[in-house]
Amino acid sequence: MKTRTSHIIQALALGALTCGALLGQSAVAQNKQLILQTQPEPTVIELQGNMQIDGNGNINVIPVDPEACTATGDCEGVDVAVNSFTVNGQTSNVEVAQGETLRIRWESRGAWACDGSGLAGWTATGKQPNNTVGQVVSTTSIDPGPYTVGLSCYNGTIVAGTTPTVDIDVTDEEPTDPPVPAGCEDRVLPSTWSRMTTGSNSCSYNFGSAGQSLDTDADCRQFTGVWPFDWEDQASLQRVMGIPTSNQGRHYISLQFNSGVVPTSGSKQISINQPQTAGLDNRQKLITISKCPGDFDQAAIASEMGSGCMWQTFTDNILWSGPQAKTHPFICGLDANTNYYMNIIFTDSEPGTAPQNIQPNTDCASGFGCGSRFTPSG
Repeated sequence: MKTRTSHIIQALALGALTCGALLGQSAVAQNKQLILQTQPEPTVIELQGNMQIDGNGNINVIPVDPEACTATGDCEGVDVAVNSFTVNGQTSNVEVAQGETLRIRWESRGAWACDGSGLAGWTATGKQPNNTVGQVVSTTSIDPGPYTVGLSCYNGTIVAGTTPTVDIDVTDEEPTDPPVPAGCEDRVLPSTWSRMTTGSNSCSYNFGSAGQSLDTDADCRQFTGVWPFDWEDQASLQRVMGIPTSNQGRHYISLQFNSGVVPTSGSKQISINQPQTAGLDNRQKLITISKCPGDFDQAAIASEMGSGCMWQTFTDNILWSGPQAKTHPFICGLDANTNYYMNIIFTDSEPGTAPQNIQPNTDCASGFGCGSRFTPSG
């Protein structure tokens, strides 16, 4: 049984600790932590913005959750609440085929931690519960049947008044590709090429492995099937994606994702590097973001998305942002809460080549195939 300890913040040699907003302070450093060496375990406060120490030794910080601590240091009076809890965007009666992923999202206030229950792999631990966050759970190893997924959030001995639950049904049906999106019916796919999926046809390799260690649990038809977070929650987590030598290397990767909340300024990126996985060759590739799976039609993508959504790259970064970037030549502008596909094909063919004429890189037809290391980051 986990002991739930009330977190009482005390400032020792450094003076008083202020958990409050500093007017005029710019939040230029995100995802910082203030770690207090309390007992029986350290107390970690997620911060936004910078930490400032004044001339008297007082530490001035802004917590991400303003109700996570108080200036008096006594958190026992905090009101703990779960404001929202969804599975695949729904609050009840979720059906998913075994092998597909569940996207569990929640928002709580005043909580130091949350526990997930009712489903293997669903923990809610290690996540920040104060803002809307998420966890992706694979159902590959979960037996078909009904489950009730629950969430409990707490601050010391104070538990949220309600413990939300969502009923789900894991079926024994085979996961299938979603229907072709409207408007994509006439989009030409690369001729005789096949899409990477899951199981033995997975595109995901265990990073840094000494040999060909394929992640057969990954689902390469979904961004959340390769990374354990949604597109909008991108964190610096590396994944190696590649293709086998079969069919002369004629395989492409198409990851469906929902854009969620998009930046209103600046840009985010996905960096591409050497795979560092034995045997895989990093070769030139075309990458697109499109509303259509397997779409490498430069003219059609530019007409629909703008000119910044197709890249020819070896090791480089691809950049994306919100709709304000649609006129940028190198940044892909995405609308909020919209379904897209990130498409990857290993080829020396130039952008603008008709999809049916795209040719595989000959190096991908020998050895162990081709692959690259992809790292999404904000």
